[in-house]
Amino acid sequence: MQTRFMMQKLFRVAPGAFRLPSKVDSAVVRRAFSARRKTLRNALLLAAGDFAALGIDPGLRPENLSPQDYVRVARRTIGNSD
Repeated sequence: MQTRFMMQKLFRVAPGAFRLPSKVDSAVVRRAFSARRKTLRNALLLAAGDFAALGIDPGLRPENLSPQDYVRVARRTIGNSD
């Protein structure tokens, strides 16, 4: 999103908000990161052919994609070739 918008953090999620408290504050930023330990294959709703067409390894984790990769994924998902 940072390639198209100015990002602003609205609020923090304190460690105590989790069942097993984390040691850091968190913030929600992307759907893919809601399943951060999962691979892209399991975190994104894309077919194997979509990953191949995008040249993205579905075995990667969400944090391995660049903002430009996410733009390409979004365009593929909504059918926008701009």
